[in-house]
Amino acid sequence: NLRFRLQMARADALRFLGKREEQAHELETALEYARASTEKATVLSEKALWNARTGKTNEALEAAAAAVGEARNSDDIEVLTQTLVRQAAALIYAGNLQEAGPLGRNTL
Repeated sequence: NLRFRLQMARADALRFLGKREEQAHELETALEYARASTEKATVLSEKALWNARTGKTNEALEAAAAAVGEARNSDDIEVLTQTLVRQAAALIYAGNLQEAGPLGRNTL
């Protein structure tokens, strides 16, 4: 899915440039073009991290949970691992250290 990859590359470049609002727009567009569960999981985990970094805790946790669900549907262990790490990061940003700790155990 070339259009999805292009949008994700743009979002990644904007993240490095510190252009958060533009990055958010590119992530929304990437989600529109995501077709496979792996693509949806990837963009949702990026959205979770973006929301966590911008103080949108509830949105971050919702996006992270959705990303993990999509990753589990994909049967791609690398994508699942990535989404679990991002979910843990969102929980840490939210101050839920107790909940973030066990994510790595017995989840794969």
